[in-house]
Amino acid sequence: MLVVDYFGWQGPFRKIGRSIPMVQQDIKNFSFYAQLYTSLSFMLFFFLIPLGFNSIFPLKECNKTGLGMFNAREAFKTYIPLVIVMLPIVWLATSTPDFYRFYPLYRPETL
Repeated sequence: MLVVDYFGWQGPFRKIGRSIPMVQQDIKNFSFYAQLYTSLSFMLFFFLIPLGFNSIFPLKECNKTGLGMFNAREAFKTYIPLVIVMLPIVWLATSTPDFYRFYPLYRPETL
């Protein structure tokens, strides 16, 4: 988490991004590249590194890491009621103007 905090967000990219030739050529889309950097770093630090670590040092019970096979029928029994409850809540939240003031976090530069 410390590595992600120091290197995975858009702040560090804002320091190093201007020296990358591809970003220099398309500086008007700097926010897009910063968001792309953040998304890729999260995928690396939160998915690929743990997956690689689990491949090198496997646990006897892989489900403790959440990387093992799952029972789809059991998962549907758990998650379908949650989805049914959350869909109206999400629909109501997304219909407010405040939601659109905050999201999306990435806003393309206007020409």
